[in-house]
Amino acid sequence: KSSINSLAGQVAISISSSAIGAAVGINRISNTIKAYIDNSNVDTTDLGNVIVSADEQAWIKSLSVGASMAGSSFALGGSVSINLITNTIEAKITGTKAINAHGSILVSAFDDTDSWALAGNFSLGSSNAVGISNVTLITNNDTKAYIGENADVTAKGSGNGVSAYTGSVPKSKTSIMSKLLYEVLDLFKTPGAKASKKTETVKGLAVVAASFEDYTSFAVGGTAAGSNGVAGSATISVLNEDARAAIDKGAKINIGGNPAANNGESVVVRAIDQTNLFGLAGAIAAGGSTGVGAGIDVAVITKDTIAIIDAGATVTANRDVKVEAISSEDISSMAASIAIGGS
Repeated sequence: KSSINSLAGQVAISISSSAIGAAVGINRISNTIKAYIDNSNVDTTDLGNVIVSADEQAWIKSLSVGASMAGSSFALGGSVSINLITNTIEAKITGTKAINAHGSILVSAFDDTDSWALAGNFSLGSSNAVGISNVTLITNNDTKAYIGENADVTAKGSGNGVSAYTGSVPKSKTSIMSKLLYEVLDLFKTPGAKASKKTETVKGLAVVAASFEDYTSFAVGGTAAGSNGVAGSATISVLNEDARAAIDKGAKINIGGNPAANNGESVVVRAIDQTNLFGLAGAIAAGGSTGVGAGIDVAVITKDTIAIIDAGATVTANRDVKVEAISSEDISSMAASIAIGGS
């Protein structure tokens, strides 16, 4: 598990001149998690399972807040939160030596990433005031689980089976305001709540790559000035999320008659990528002469979710063979500004 709690704050006050201040928080998580069996003979006895599992949970909470006040001149304030997340999660069985389980086999790569960020700023100037708030989120996550080329794997499916991810419980929301409240309260959520992830029991072989992202960004700003007030807020999210589950070329799954295999013996290859993204950018600017406000929310999402039994692989099962790729996105974007000028 990786967790960052970040607080950046500033207060700039000037009675007789200008006041300039900035609060900047920069957070970065970069993890590489690998679990594998490489070219080794494995044979379980009785009802034993083989589990190859790489799990990663990352959480960022970031608050950047500030205020600038000038009694006789110019006030400039800025609040910025920049969050960078790069994770590589890999679970695999490779090589040509036999892996035999009287029970079941699970190859699972799991990534659960959360980010909650707020940038807020207020500037007050007797003459002019400028306030800027920004939250920027950049991710590059790669989650993969696979049986390698020419691997020899047998899972008879006896016993209680293994637990494999199927998805997550959707967030409950009935309106924009309830959605907003839900996202605000996310600040107090326990990081990495795996209880919200749904699973199923698989008897046989399960190869699952599961990636879950929950990203919340708030950028809010305000200015008040005797003459000119300018406020700008922006949330920017650039997401690159990949999930791949595979049985690669030439792999042999449950070959050789598989004597004594359970009647419910199945093979599941599943890739899951579920993204929840919420962005709010709001600005209020008031000036005795001129008020200018702008709120901008930008999101760029690139996702590859792949589940595959590759060419030349041989797969048998007494019951089901499932190949599933599941990608879902829940995106909420809110941008608003209010500008007030006296003349």
